[in-house]
Amino acid sequence: MKKLVLTAAIAFFMTAAASAQSNVDTTSQTGFLHSSTTTQTGSFNTNTVTQAGLSNTSEVEQMGTSNMATTSQANFSSESYISQDGDSNIASVTQTGGFLSGDHLSEIDQEGDENEAYVMQAGDENESDIDQDGDGNWASVSQDGDDNDSDVDQDGDGNWAMVSQDGDDHDSDIDQDGDDNYAMVTQDGDDHDSDIDQDGDDNEAIVSQTGEDHDSDIDQDGDENYAMVTQVGDDNDSDIDQDGDENDAIVSQDGEDNDSDIDQDGDGNYAMVTQIGEDNESDIDQDGNNNDAFVMQVGDENESIIEQDGNGNMADITQTGDENFAEVLQDGFLNEATVSQTGDGNIGEIGQDGFSNEVMLMQTGDGNESYSIQDGWFNSASVSQTGDDHMHTGTQIGNGNSLTVTQSN
Repeated sequence: MKKLVLTAAIAFFMTAAASAQSNVDTTSQTGFLHSSTTTQTGSFNTNTVTQAGLSNTSEVEQMGTSNMATTSQANFSSESYISQDGDSNIASVTQTGGFLSGDHLSEIDQEGDENEAYVMQAGDENESDIDQDGDGNWASVSQDGDDNDSDVDQDGDGNWAMVSQDGDDHDSDIDQDGDDNYAMVTQDGDDHDSDIDQDGDDNEAIVSQTGEDHDSDIDQDGDENYAMVTQVGDDNDSDIDQDGDENDAIVSQDGEDNDSDIDQDGDGNYAMVTQIGEDNESDIDQDGNNNDAFVMQVGDENESIIEQDGNGNMADITQTGDENFAEVLQDGFLNEATVSQTGDGNIGEIGQDGFSNEVMLMQTGDGNESYSIQDGWFNSASVSQTGDDHMHTGTQIGNGNSLTVTQSN
């Protein structure tokens, strides 16, 4: 009799253990003000929640390995909460609707290795929050509508995040702390904000904004970082701050009243800015060694300022249009500066402090002015202006300096 009872007990516990390792939960709710709560502890868990209606709430908590959670909510004002702690977790949230769509909230918290998160929201005033802590994580957020917010926080190695927003008044915030991180943001519409903060090694950031009144802010602190910003429209702002070694920054703006600001502090930095339109401004500040800066502006009332402090720096400014202004300040040695302006009312200023510096300025148009100051050894300056009302003032202090100026009307 005891043997029979013992055998039954063993069979019961084996069945419970097998059930704990292969749990499957499927929940389907239709209507409004529904609530679903699922807690899974163990391995090989799978959860699927489908809610259709208004003001529904889903909460999923998974602890273990190889977990998967999928939440689908339709219509208006739904909330989804997914928490995963373990390895090889996958979370997917889809929030859509018909006539009444929007005001959705999605929060995904993943802690572990090889986690993935997908969020798709349709409508207005949606919010997505993804928090990943571990290795091999990547997140994807797609929002279609107006006044949507996306926040992605990744802490670990090998992370990358992709955010796509279509509509007006969107906000995207990506924070990556670790190694080998990659972030890409695509925003189509008006009044969008994108903020990418990367702290670590081998980080990349790419931002594409189409429309008007966009703001892009990229902050990279680490080694071998790369940032690229493309803005098409009017009244766009781009700010790139890189602190570290071998950083690259590329900005392309097409439209009116665009601003670009690049600040690089470190070694082997490279910056290139291209602006096409009216009332554009560009500011590049490089502090370090082996820095390069290129600015090309096509349009009216453009202004470009490049300031380099370090060794082996090079600056190239090309402006085509009316009322352009260019200024290059270099402090160090082996510096080069080249400014070419074509249009009316251009002014070029170059100041160099060091030795082995070289200045070449060529302006073609009316009312151009050129100022060149060199202080050091082995400096050379060549200025050629073709047009009307030209004026040049050159000052060289040091040894082995050479100056050639050609002005023609």
